This record gives sequence, structure tokens and C-alpha cells, in this order.
Amino acid sequence: MIDDLFAEPVPSAASGAPAIPSVLTALRSWLVWRLVQKPGEKKPRKVPFYVDGGPRSGTQGTPDDRRRLATYPEAVAACQRGRYTGLGLAVLPGDGVVALDFDNCVVDGVIDRRIEALISETYAEISPSGTGVRAFMLGDLLSRKDNADKADRNADGSRKDGQFDTQFSGHSGVATIPAHPPPDRTLTRPTATVVPLTPEVLALYRARFNTDGALVVVRSGGSGGGAG
Repeated sequence: MIDDLFAEPVPSAASGAPAIPSVLTALRSWLVWRLVQKPGEKKPRKVPFYVDGGPRSGTQGTPDDRRRLATYPEAVAACQRGRYTGLGLAVLPGDGVVALDFDNCVVDGVIDRRIEALISETYAEISPSGTGVRAFMLGDLLSRKDNADKADRNADGSRKDGQFDTQFSGHSGVATIPAHPPPDRTLTRPTATVVPLTPEVLALYRARFNTDGALVVVRSGGSGGGAG
């Protein structure tokens, strides 16, 4: 039952994962999402919806967008009522939360040591695919993504430069949480603590995106409603 998985705080009985930290569930930035298969596309999209059933589209972080976002219990209730795949946390400027995504860094349940060193002290989990990791940290950064093109990948899909596809969601985007998490999403050393952005993570951000990413003038958020 979804209510068993997402009662406050989120218990870990079904998956062995730690409870979602209260610093995240306290935010009024929650919504729901659903997998939607578009004609001609290889993979289904993660489409975010407000708890009233309307799709989230347009510019993120506007007064109307913020008004329609929900509390954590409201999102849980909407997930129970509708045919949704799971919950989503809208990442917005001013919330002080950054979601980090690292793709193709998990092989046979083992996280690459470079990524594990970056996220071992903060709340994180294995992605539903079983090949990536999502982590949360406290701070403010502009959202940035570094995904390699097909020409820059090996035959097995790994990057030729030896790095991993990386995404920082700090002022826009949606961090998705499945309603029925797979049992293998548990980290080796799980923690329910969300720590501030570390010097090592900030150094990675600067190296990948050639910027400090400070949220100085961004106040209304980015455009688009995609979920991650």
C-alpha cells in the first residue's frame, strides 16, 4: 500500500532505505508524477502533475506554480487517489536544497568509489534503474546537466572520458520518488541526514560547468516541467 510506504515519516520496512529526511518533507514543494509513453519515443517520460490533477508545465517557480505545489501529506494523499507512479519534489530557488544525479555509476549493486565518496555522508538512494544514484544536499546552485553525446560513448554506453553523466537540480526540476521503491535501492551505508554542499561536490560542479553556480539573480525559476 502506498500509505504504508509514505506515511510521515517514510518508513523503510519495504525497501530497507532510510526515512525521507524531515528537511525535505517539511517543504511545500511536493507534487506527483506518472510515466507517460509518447509515440515514437524509446522510453516513457516522467511527467509531473499537481495534486489537483493538472499537469505541471510552463515556467517553474512563478507565484501560480508555487501556489499549486503541495505539502508532503497532500502529495501522499493525491498519490493514493490517482494513478500516479510516485511523488516528486519540485526544486526551487529559496528552498535551499540541491538534488544530485549520477548515471551509470552502479554496477552489480556497487557504487563507483568516486561517487560514493561524494555522497556517503548525505541522504541518497540507488535509482529505480539500479544503475544510478540520487543524493540531496543543502545549499543553492543553478541547475546544470552534463550528459555525453552518443559519439562520446563506448559501445557499452559508458563515457569515453571515464566520467559519469551528472545533473545538479538547484533552482528547477523535479526529483522523483517511486511509489513502490525497488528493494535494491538501499545504499551500503544509508543515512537520513541531509548535509550542506561539500567542498568536493562544489569542486565537481565548478569543473563540470565552469561556474560557481551562485543563485544571485535567479528568483523565478527555470522553464519547463520535466521530472528527473
